[in-house]
Amino acid sequence: MTNLAFIDLVLVLVAIEAVALVAIVPRRWPHVSRGGLLATLAAGATVMLALRAAVRGATTAELAMWMALALAAHLFDLSLRLSLPARRDRHG
Repeated sequence: MTNLAFIDLVLVLVAIEAVALVAIVPRRWPHVSRGGLLATLAAGATVMLALRAAVRGATTAELAMWMALALAAHLFDLSLRLSLPARRDRHG
């Protein structure tokens, strides 16, 4: 298996995990935020896409784009995590 094929396999598994979480979480754990889970997966997936681009010899601009998207996803995920205690205090 090539490096790119392995990264593609991991990305497919992340996509399957995302679909499963969207389907299962509301029924099993209604208090858990699907958006938060998807933000975490998006952050990881964009880092893997940056790795995939680097392995295949992408341009610096493309690598920078993937890393900027990864940063945005991580910051969004972090903002959701930091706002959780405030939401819990308001809603009991």
